[in-house]
Amino acid sequence: MTILALCIADGLHENIPDIHFDRDVIIAGGLVHDIGKTYEYDPERAMRWRSQPQQVGYPPVRHPAYGVYLAMRAGLPESVVQYLRDPC
Repeated sequence: MTILALCIADGLHENIPDIHFDRDVIIAGGLVHDIGKTYEYDPERAMRWRSQPQQVGYPPVRHPAYGVYLAMRAGLPESVVQYLRDPC
């Protein structure tokens, strides 16, 4: 994801020179964009979600939300945290 994000930023900058990006933020965001995935793939949680979807949802908290939590707890700047909130 990091390389793809940098390629997109570079391509945009080549075509629209007035656009400026903070490459450090793009790199950091690309590196941590799926940091919350471990929450969704925990076997114990997955079993609970599948057995009680009416109570907790399936899954109850998606990885972007948990990734934002982890990034903020780690003290990452909000400019990086923005990369985590988008579920796409």
